[in-house]
Amino acid sequence: MVGFLPATEFQGPKEGMVFQVGPQGLGYYSESTAMKKAEVKEDSLLMKGLDLGGAGPVDEEDKMLLAQIRAMERENAQLLQEALSTYDQVGTIAQDNPDAVGQSPGRTAPFGTEDPLQIMGTKTQAMESRLLELQLEKQTMDAEYSRMPEGAPRNARDRKRKKELEEKLEELNKEIGGLRMKLRNPHMH
Repeated sequence: MVGFLPATEFQGPKEGMVFQVGPQGLGYYSESTAMKKAEVKEDSLLMKGLDLGGAGPVDEEDKMLLAQIRAMERENAQLLQEALSTYDQVGTIAQDNPDAVGQSPGRTAPFGTEDPLQIMGTKTQAMESRLLELQLEKQTMDAEYSRMPEGAPRNARDRKRKKELEEKLEELNKEIGGLRMKLRNPHMH
């Protein structure tokens, strides 16, 4: 089976192939090639996480989040395939009768170029990297906060540091929650 078939637009579903932007550009990639790319992406995220901030190895929560992200990416790819397949049928109708769906004749692909897909992929990758950075920063701050004595700190410096940590942890939690929401629902801002 061919690993890549270049295509400037979606030409309907092809068995064993996934329509996407990949290392060779826009086109149909074999499902095995697409899965290998997703695995490499996950591995690179894990390795990047180990190098960020020196907070130690990625913990189980991080691994779980990466698995959820990977599952969402697969789901998004599947939804995109279905949408493109449906759009191809609607686009064909539009060529025959533009008024039937309110679109101009000749339009057969939902994207004029591969740029919107690349931009979306770049934004998702940036959000994933930022989420990983924030989680590592939070992990470091949680560790420092847990080392502080129970109850009210004894001196002004410790009280000030405890308050700073609490405020920063609250900010981190809000930003992490926002990023998780955006990653789960990329079309909602």
